[in-house]
Amino acid sequence: MKSTLQGLPGDAVRELRRLRFLLRLVTRFWARPQQAMLWWSVLVGFFGAAAALAFQAATHGLQWLLTGGHIGGYVAVFQALPGWQRVLVPTIGGLCAGLMIMLTSRVIRQKTQDYMEAVALGDGEVRARSSLMRSAAALFSIASGASIGREGPLVQLAAVAASLTGRIFRMPPARLRLLVACGAASGIAAAYNAPIAGALFVAEIVLGSIAMESLGPLIIASAVGALVVRLATGDAPLYAFAGFELAHAWELLLFALLGVCCAVVARFFLLALRAGRLAFARLPGAAWMHLTLGGLAVGLLALRFPEVAGNGHAVISDLLGGNLEPREVPLLLAVKVAAVALVFGSGAVGGVFTPSLFTGAATGFLFGAGLVALFPEAGIQPSGYTIVGMGALLAAASQAPVTSILMIFEMSLQYEIMLPLMVAVVTAHVTSRALRSETLYAAILAAGPRSVFDKPLAQVTAGDMMRPHPTRVQPAAKFREVAREFIRRPTRELFITTADGHYDGAILLSDVRPYLRDPELAEIVVARDIAREDLPILARGTGLTEAMGVFSRCTHDQLPVTDGPDGRLIGSIARADVFLAVSELARREHLRSGERS
Repeated sequence: MKSTLQGLPGDAVRELRRLRFLLRLVTRFWARPQQAMLWWSVLVGFFGAAAALAFQAATHGLQWLLTGGHIGGYVAVFQALPGWQRVLVPTIGGLCAGLMIMLTSRVIRQKTQDYMEAVALGDGEVRARSSLMRSAAALFSIASGASIGREGPLVQLAAVAASLTGRIFRMPPARLRLLVACGAASGIAAAYNAPIAGALFVAEIVLGSIAMESLGPLIIASAVGALVVRLATGDAPLYAFAGFELAHAWELLLFALLGVCCAVVARFFLLALRAGRLAFARLPGAAWMHLTLGGLAVGLLALRFPEVAGNGHAVISDLLGGNLEPREVPLLLAVKVAAVALVFGSGAVGGVFTPSLFTGAATGFLFGAGLVALFPEAGIQPSGYTIVGMGALLAAASQAPVTSILMIFEMSLQYEIMLPLMVAVVTAHVTSRALRSETLYAAILAAGPRSVFDKPLAQVTAGDMMRPHPTRVQPAAKFREVAREFIRRPTRELFITTADGHYDGAILLSDVRPYLRDPELAEIVVARDIAREDLPILARGTGLTEAMGVFSRCTHDQLPVTDGPDGRLIGSIARADVFLAVSELARREHLRSGERS
């Protein structure tokens, strides 16, 4: 090797050696698109955890300011406040949240897109500025004790971070959509310390498909998000309670009956949320006035029932610990549901996931307490019915039974509840479908933005799903330039275009390997000398089903996309993106055909 380099300048020798070393690294460690998505999911998993921790810290800081130096659980904080402050704090929080939303609509003038819309209905683009402003509005509502969950803005922030990452690196729609879904999964896992349920929630409810192409990245992102939060806050289960065991085998029939009860209660809970929306929709005035009224309503209820403050987490813990008398729970349940409906109806930004868990916990607690009163010698444990009620009502309200089972298991880490939990969840799910109840997310998933995924499969083309601005060089480019492009933007295919942009062949990463061992030849060879012309070319208007057929007949991971007959290179499309897009389009067509029938 030394003799072959003797005739070359010293700078050229050093440059070729450096390129040879870097190209070997790229060749050895280059990841296919499916593998690369796993690495991207690690990154957005970290972003989701960071968003969770930052939002939690900001909430505590704002809570300290609004309550005059109190930090902690909302119920405990409100119990320590005098009456006038119980009313004033959520009212001020609602006012600030409303002003923030008004400012968003007037200054940014950008429709906020929920992460569910971006993934389930859109193409993965989540608008950053409006999402950040609405998350700030949610911060005021949640920190002031509004009866709403924090998972909504937390997951939205994680999805924004994922969407920005994908757009910075110009990911095509199918991959961007999956990346945003990974961010959402990470946010849910971080919020509830439930990595498996976080991944399945997004797969089952948002994506609507439990396919390995998407489930793998979702699991990785969810696991990373949960791991980072556990390192920062500990790994204790979210809802700990004393051990549970079935008193008798026939008790499973009682859990099945609990599932039926939870489905009925879930229907009323969803009707209450709808009533809250309709009531505020009929009220005159601006949005900031509605949110102020919602905060005032919570404050007035908190005068007598401080338990309405917050998302209900502390009250669930009291129910599981047996710290509440059964006679207190029915009124508390009614008041809490009313507070959630009022806050939700006023337009507050937040989630109803945890409030629905509280509703299920209270239903299960009352059911278990009633059984203890009827059968005092049977050894029935109300805590088991409380935790199972959470999962059963969640399954009925969300129509996601698999997610509900795993969510409750991960939040309690009690394996003994699995059998009764499965029975109750399935019963609740079937009963809810028989009652034709809507779901928690029906309103979001029914009216989202239009995107390329809303087209029929037969109308979607390679141009819709391609990645623009592919890596390219001109025919006369020297080997060094070719090598630098492979290193700068790691890929297995480098496209050659003429000065006016016409496609003129491709160079594969494997094609440059021989020149790593022959530096003198590398000094004289140009891109056109090593180009190959056997890569299939897809036109912009090529249908996705036809593109899928082309990929099935070749081994390449990425193909060029040209602008019609003139052959101008306008983008590239990856095999993995085609299959992801076809899967999603087929799912939506199936849903549309089901709605028509």
